[in-house]
Amino acid sequence: MVRYVLLDLDDTLLRNSMETFIPPYFKALADYLEPYVLPRILLPALQSGTEAMQRNSDPSVTLEQVFDSIFYPALGIRKERLHVQIAKFYEQVFPSLSSYTRPLPAGQDLVDGLIKAGYRLVIATNSLFPRAAVLHRLEWAGLSEKDIPYDLIASYEIFHFAKPYTGYYQDILDLLQAKPEECVMVGNDLEMDIYPAIAAGIQAYHICNNIQKDDDLHRASGSHAGVLPWLSDLNTKSRSSFI
Repeated sequence: MVRYVLLDLDDTLLRNSMETFIPPYFKALADYLEPYVLPRILLPALQSGTEAMQRNSDPSVTLEQVFDSIFYPALGIRKERLHVQIAKFYEQVFPSLSSYTRPLPAGQDLVDGLIKAGYRLVIATNSLFPRAAVLHRLEWAGLSEKDIPYDLIASYEIFHFAKPYTGYYQDILDLLQAKPEECVMVGNDLEMDIYPAIAAGIQAYHICNNIQKDDDLHRASGSHAGVLPWLSDLNTKSRSSFI
């Protein structure tokens, strides 16, 4: 039986192109921290730290630890000197970046339907972001964690792997103490969401519109509205297999 629904965030629950979002995000952070470190030093360090997280294959360290081990030495500044200012950035400046995003009503309807159907929800966004950044993006989507009892929200503080590593999905299973067959993944990106989830033994549903229609007839795909019927069918088949 499926108990947990893993939901990608950007372009699944929130209209947000990372190609558009990341440059102003990094620039805003560099501008805010300019009194402490020059942008020409901070931006390459930020990029290097992010790339190190993307490549990490060591399950003994969190992505935050990986990032810190690259970022702060590149700046020549101890974390203790900047972490308060970075926290203030997420409180005071990061919310202004909402203008680069738009809520997805279909995503809101999906989450509402999943809650009413009794599923437990996981925000399976890429784990390269601090929790504070993810919580703001959920608010922009109209899906605040203050209103919705998510079982897990992916972030760099608690994850060891990033998408598209299969280990990212193993992180989720370990944190939930769940089996692959108890989970499904719903996302818009085949390479980041669907293929690695399936590789981890988790069934997946590819969110795509008619123009993008998935050409693999053996893979679940379609609009947001198709997720709940698909889940119902999965659980019906699961129950019948035990009869």
